[in-house]
Amino acid sequence: MTNDESVRIATLTTGAIRESANKVTLEIREAVRAAEQKTNALRSEAEQLIEEFEKRTGVLADQINEHVVLCQETIAKFKSRELLSEG
Repeated sequence: MTNDESVRIATLTTGAIRESANKVTLEIREAVRAAEQKTNALRSEAEQLIEEFEKRTGVLADQINEHVVLCQETIAKFKSRELLSEG
């Protein structure tokens, strides 16, 4: 094998290695971008779910509070009637 042939083989080999490395690097970067996009989409969806959950929890808490107040008022009315009927 001549020196020129050795240089040619070495050049082709290193070129192939560089090309393969560049393809792998590109694929890794694309995978990271796709993962970031998916993460952003999931984060957005999670924030919407959390917002809806907090809103519904607030409504439920308000309804429970109204119910408790109504029960207390009802009990107070019955007690006042009992006191009126005793007198």
